[in-house]
Amino acid sequence: MTESDAADGREVLSPDELAGVLELFGALSESEFQRAVREAAFRAGRDVSEDGIAERVNAAAASFHVVRVAAEAVPEVVDGLDGSEAAYVAGPRAWPEEPEHGEDLPHILDVDARDVDREALAVRVRRQLRAAVEQAAARGDADRLHDVVDVTYDVEAWADVDLADTRGLADGALANLD
Repeated sequence: MTESDAADGREVLSPDELAGVLELFGALSESEFQRAVREAAFRAGRDVSEDGIAERVNAAAASFHVVRVAAEAVPEVVDGLDGSEAAYVAGPRAWPEEPEHGEDLPHILDVDARDVDREALAVRVRRQLRAAVEQAAARGDADRLHDVVDVTYDVEAWADVDLADTRGLADGALANLD
């Protein structure tokens, strides 16, 4: 978020609003998602920069409010997208909230709803969580490791997946920090 985005006290969109945008469509390509966020912010009277949007989306992905699906995995996760670019889906941490004037977005973007294969997405999220554990362990970041453990429970409620092994990896990393 840029200084001007924060100066008036109105964030680009909250992580749950970003997820709410995605819920309207099931999934969006990266360029569609950026356009949708710009449109939603504009309709809510928020003047935001591209950098501000990118920062909010990256933060929401890091917190698992949204999930970024790498281009090569898109065709197996999202029916109707070819994988020419990454895609985004509402994530396990989100309580999707439609942003102000969000109901207009499907008409503005002219994008039909897409089905997401939750099982294929869960495989991607598992990999992202393991990578987050490895990165946090390498940095000695106990707070992030605890957060990842919490996210694993959210993912298990969100998709039919058992993440006990990922929790064990995080717990082992935490034990090594002591």
